[in-house]
Amino acid sequence: MTDLTDAHIDLWVAAMRFTGGLQQDIDAALKSHGLPTLAIYDLLLEIWRAGEHGIRPVEMQQRLLISQYNLSRHIARLVEAGWVARHRVDDDGRGQLLTLTPAGQDLRARMWEIYRASLHDALADGITADEAAVMAEHLRNITANLARE
Repeated sequence: MTDLTDAHIDLWVAAMRFTGGLQQDIDAALKSHGLPTLAIYDLLLEIWRAGEHGIRPVEMQQRLLISQYNLSRHIARLVEAGWVARHRVDDDGRGQLLTLTPAGQDLRARMWEIYRASLHDALADGITADEAAVMAEHLRNITANLARE
């Protein structure tokens, strides 16, 4: 096992500052366009990725690492806003699948344009594509360590 060095701690601090700062920038950009927060985008994205077959809330909870209570609360708001539809699962009386409504698909697409522009502003001028690929690989390796513990 490698010792934890000052360089490792510097990496942690830099990652936290970058992540926190970028999330704040994205949320501010979304808000300035009258759109919901990045947390809502993440939910819409997971439902969108599931396609027309939908996704169970428990799958979303596992993928997003969000508490069941918070996820249920967010889903209720998304349904109430008309962005998400709930569908009963035939073979499971309590089960449900979530899909995006046309309004939800439109919202996710509009949010992505703002999100993408914020990512571009933060990343494109500060790091090359090759450097980004190397960093992404290192971050995947670190993430894999988390899963082993």
